[in-house]
Amino acid sequence: MTLDIDLTIPAPIALHAQFSIRGFTALLGRSGAGKSTLLRALAGLIPASGTPFAGVPAEARRVGYLPQGAALFPHLTALQNAAFALRGPARLIQAQSLLDSLGVGALAAQNAASLSGGEAQRVALARALASNPLLLLLDEPSAALDAPARDRVIGELISEIGKRGIPALASTHDAAMAGMADWLVVLADGHIAQQGVPRDLFDHPATRDVAALVGFTNFIPGQVIGRDEAGLIIKAGSVVLRVSGHYDYPPGALLLLTIRADDLTLDGSMQNLLSGIVTSVLQHGSFVRLTIRSTSGIDLDMLVTYRTGGACKTGEHVTTHLPPDRIRIVA
Repeated sequence: MTLDIDLTIPAPIALHAQFSIRGFTALLGRSGAGKSTLLRALAGLIPASGTPFAGVPAEARRVGYLPQGAALFPHLTALQNAAFALRGPARLIQAQSLLDSLGVGALAAQNAASLSGGEAQRVALARALASNPLLLLLDEPSAALDAPARDRVIGELISEIGKRGIPALASTHDAAMAGMADWLVVLADGHIAQQGVPRDLFDHPATRDVAALVGFTNFIPGQVIGRDEAGLIIKAGSVVLRVSGHYDYPPGALLLLTIRADDLTLDGSMQNLLSGIVTSVLQHGSFVRLTIRSTSGIDLDMLVTYRTGGACKTGEHVTTHLPPDRIRIVA
């Protein structure tokens, strides 16, 4: 279930992408980064050069392509949609078998326009699988799904695709969906910024772009002023921060630190403390998002439980702890 890609696309968005598709692979990037362009190039719908489909026309590529929004024909039934690419007298039987295997066989006679988002996704998958593809391409499969439906539907898609042993590439700007994949590829600034197992990228992003895409919101410039057995000692503004880990940065090196909003705490500690004023309080259900302007001039984004931060008010003085083992260094 592994496919190596090395593709150069001149237009409409110039980019070069060299990466691997391993099992169900998520292609994560901001809107406009070129994710859909890359999928369309792999499908043979726009010109590109490179492997694995160099010189192979679109109709000969054996690629299953699910455009954004499933793109079913609304005037056709689910069965007719699933059978659209099939030929021969047994085409409807084959299509029904695919719908059955994906758990939507009972919807065969329904018009596509009446299907829910999750049902439409499974019918679109049946249509893509009908051609017995060697690669599946899914363009923003979670775009029309709310969070509970996304987790269920995407989980089912990953399971069904995995059963068939077909490598799949799904574009998304949704970090939650990307985290469900077997392999994660991040597209930024016209190239692949990082790839790997999702938990590794979520915990150790290589660049600021990757960090922002996987949920880091605090970015703090600093300079190395020393090190000890626990890690680096860094001057950030007027404060000194410690970063756990073994790094080779020499004294004087300029770095960019990042930490997730939910890794910050209001608990007391002997180190990595920033004092500041709460400039905004935003309720997030059982959580509270605080924006804090520290006395050192660093703005912090903080997400805490309502029990911890619900009593905080704009203008209040607080002390924030940045756990040394949760700070990451990015390029």
